[in-house]
Amino acid sequence: MSDKTAPATPDLNDFDLDDFTAVDKPAPLILLNPNTGEELTNKGEKIILLINGPESQIMRDYERSISNRRLKTLQTTGRLNMDADLMDSETMGRLAKSVAGWSENFYIDKQYMAYTPQNAAEIIRTRGWIRAQVAQFVAQAGNFSRSKSRVN
Repeated sequence: MSDKTAPATPDLNDFDLDDFTAVDKPAPLILLNPNTGEELTNKGEKIILLINGPESQIMRDYERSISNRRLKTLQTTGRLNMDADLMDSETMGRLAKSVAGWSENFYIDKQYMAYTPQNAAEIIRTRGWIRAQVAQFVAQAGNFSRSKSRVN
């Protein structure tokens, strides 16, 4: 017999479910060095992207626009013309739309890059390591919950 006891299972009564309610404000994603996993900094400051969560109004509106476009195509042509290129384009668009801004120390190729929706789309399209970090961050609902926003 082992002297170790199993850790207590959390009781639902120990949680306030409102803490896990999504908030409608961007959450900070600290970019990590893709080779080392260390936080990226520039001029001593962390490099941060501001990310809209999937339940934010901006992203719900974006998803609805995709659905409306698909439905219009289906109604007009009787077919839903989906292929890998379109799916890839929608994924890139979704991730680019999720980027709401970034820190003032955001440099690409040693040049400051101001946030614009077009620049966000370009970064998502051309920088796979940033795209991967944004996708992973967006997929974790806890990054956009009330309890998480209290920390930030």
